[in-house]
Amino acid sequence: MNRLIIPLAKHLITVLFVTLLILISGWLVVDAAEMGRHMVQVEGSIAFDLYRYRLPVFLHRLAPVAMVLAAGLTLGQWASRRYLQASAALGAEIHAPALLVTLLLSPAVLFWGWSGTESIPSMHKRQNQILFKEFRIGGIHYWNLHQPTGLLLEPPWLVRFKPEGPTRIRDVEGVRLRRGEVLALVMAPIAERTGRDWIAPEITHSYYQKGKLVQKVRSRGTLPFLDTGTSVSHALGFPEEFPSHELLDVAHRAKLAGSDPRAYDYEAWRRPASVLLLILTILAAAMIGSRVPTGSGFNLILARSAMCAAIYEAVAFFGAGLGLIIPRGREAIAAWLPVFILAIFASWAFARLGRAR
Repeated sequence: MNRLIIPLAKHLITVLFVTLLILISGWLVVDAAEMGRHMVQVEGSIAFDLYRYRLPVFLHRLAPVAMVLAAGLTLGQWASRRYLQASAALGAEIHAPALLVTLLLSPAVLFWGWSGTESIPSMHKRQNQILFKEFRIGGIHYWNLHQPTGLLLEPPWLVRFKPEGPTRIRDVEGVRLRRGEVLALVMAPIAERTGRDWIAPEITHSYYQKGKLVQKVRSRGTLPFLDTGTSVSHALGFPEEFPSHELLDVAHRAKLAGSDPRAYDYEAWRRPASVLLLILTILAAAMIGSRVPTGSGFNLILARSAMCAAIYEAVAFFGAGLGLIIPRGREAIAAWLPVFILAIFASWAFARLGRAR
C-alpha cells in the first residue's frame, strides 16, 4: 500500500491541477466574451476589482467538477495501463485505489466546504454589488434585494416605497396603470403590516381621467396593493451571499417580511450536505474509473468521468429545485435527498467493481 500512495497522489494532483486549469481557462474565455462589451465602459481598476472576487467564486463553483473528473481520469488511466492489476498483484485490495483517491481528495473537499460557508459568500455578495453598481448588471431583481428603495410591479399597480423594517415602510406610492395610462395614484407617508394587510394612518387617493386629475380623497386604512407574499424588508439578498451562521436569522427575517424563507433554510442545510455529496461522487467516479478495460483510450475514460460529473450536477440541481417547491419545514429533505441518491449510486459502483475482477 505504501508503494501505491506516493505515485497515485502525484498523478492525482497533476490531473486535478490540469483539469482545474482547463475548466477555469474555458470559463474565462466565455466570461470575457460575455463581459467584453461592459468592460469598455469602466476603468481597468474596476475590472480588476471585479475579478478579484469573481474568480474565487467561480473557482469554488468549478472545483467539485474538477475533483470528480480528476478521480475518474486518474484511476481510469491506471486501469488502462495495468497499474491497478500490478497493485493487486502486490497484495492491494481491489477497492483500495478508489478508497485511497477519495481519501487523498477529502482534505480538499473539506476546505472547499468550509470556504463555502464563510469566505465565498462575502465574495459573492461583493461581486454582485460591483456588477450592479459599476456594470449595471443584475436588473430589478438585484435592485429589490439590495437597494434602499423598493420598486415592485403588482398589476395593475406599480409600487414604490422605502423599507424601514420587515413590517414597516414609508414614502409609499402606488400608480394604477392601464395601457400606459395613469388611472389612479395612491400615496401614504408610512404604513405598517398588521396581520395580512398593510395599514396606513393617512392615504391620499387621486383619480385621473385622460391624464387629468378628477378626484382626490384622503382616508386611512388598508393599502390596495402590496400582497403579503411580497418581501419589503431591508436588503435580504441572495442565499449564497450569506455566511452559514447568518442564514437561519435571514430566513426568520424573510418570514416576518412575508417572503418565502425556504431558499435560506435550504441553503443552510445544503452546505453541510454538499460536502458528503461531493465525497460520495468522487468515490463513485473512482470506482467507475477503476473498471475501465485494459488498453482503453482516453475518450472512454473521459466519457465515464464526465458522466459522473454530470450526475453530480444533475442531482445537485434536483435538490435545489426541490428546495423551492417542497412544503415549508421540509428543506432538510431537499438538501439531503441528493446525498441519499448518490449513496445508492456509489454503492452500486462499489458492488460492480467487486464483481468485475
